[in-house]
Amino acid sequence: MKKFIVALIICIQCIQTSFAQQTISLNFNPQFQHATLALDSIYMLEDHSSIQIETFKFYISSITFYKKGLLVDQEKNSYHLLDCENPQSLNLKIQKNNTNEFDQLQFQVGIDSATNSAGALGGDLDPTKGMYWTWQNGYINFKLEGKASKSTARNHSFEFHIGGYASPFATIQTITFNTENQGQIHIDIDIEKLIRDIDFSTFNHVMSPGVEAVKLSEKVNTIFSLHQ
Repeated sequence: MKKFIVALIICIQCIQTSFAQQTISLNFNPQFQHATLALDSIYMLEDHSSIQIETFKFYISSITFYKKGLLVDQEKNSYHLLDCENPQSLNLKIQKNNTNEFDQLQFQVGIDSATNSAGALGGDLDPTKGMYWTWQNGYINFKLEGKASKSTARNHSFEFHIGGYASPFATIQTITFNTENQGQIHIDIDIEKLIRDIDFSTFNHVMSPGVEAVKLSEKVNTIFSLHQ
């Protein structure tokens, strides 16, 4: 009888927990020239040069929900690697711990300093994912690679590995959206906007923390938008 009562209590607790949770879908849509980005496709630019995106991956972390400026919920262990080569990774299922409504979504592009200081970790933070430099430089927050006809590098390549967590070269960016959508949220990422003003003949490689990485990270902050 005692075992039955204990099992019944556990069952009730599980039911209560399931009702106290809400699943939020965050769907990220990388775009180029107002259409879904197609890796390895050749795009013609306004200056008649061409560009080809071969790699695009980045970290989303610290997903947080607010209502009228007050914290509603925050995802625990909130680290997600989004990779265009794996379309499923672009669609996140976030479990809110309660069903309270929210009117603001916030997340960070990159990995926070505390996690970087902890060294290489597992899961999406595993170094085998190709997004970790060294214990000194930490994680790459945002990676964009490909070819540009104007690039003077070998094979017309370009590589932008944006990272750095220590001042004055911290590159993590915070994105905030006001939204009334409680179930499915679509977020566009305009890659063309990021590279629009880049002169690939003189600027085609960023591979470590520094001034140039900071400048690019500030542009990264502008390319995310809520899909209306």
